[in-house]
Amino acid sequence: MKAHCAPRRSAPSPQRGLFGVAALGWLLLAALALTLLLKVAPGMSEHARLHTLVRGIAAASPADARAVQEAFDAQKSAQRIESLAARDLVVTREEGILVISYAYDFKVVLVGPVSLLIRYEGTTREAAQ
Repeated sequence: MKAHCAPRRSAPSPQRGLFGVAALGWLLLAALALTLLLKVAPGMSEHARLHTLVRGIAAASPADARAVQEAFDAQKSAQRIESLAARDLVVTREEGILVISYAYDFKVVLVGPVSLLIRYEGTTREAAQ
């Protein structure tokens, strides 16, 4: 009678299990990117609303800077704009056209003392031409 031998197992390859580690790494990177996007999105949305508001005010051609500030203050709360005050708007006339410019910083706290500072700027100069 012949003895039954167990089949030989080959030595595990060095890449075995690497797929799981790589998948976990990609999942972690995707989660970090999604978290960052969710923290930055409110600032981007507010900037879009602010830019639309300022362009609308400029299109109405107010008489002076004070009229621009009053129009901005009247619509600011309805548009949920908190990062910029009417006094921060720079109102000028260039070649007879009213130009409204603004700039402000939006700070996103990521983790503890680590923050992301985004500088938003806008002007109605290109819309006026």
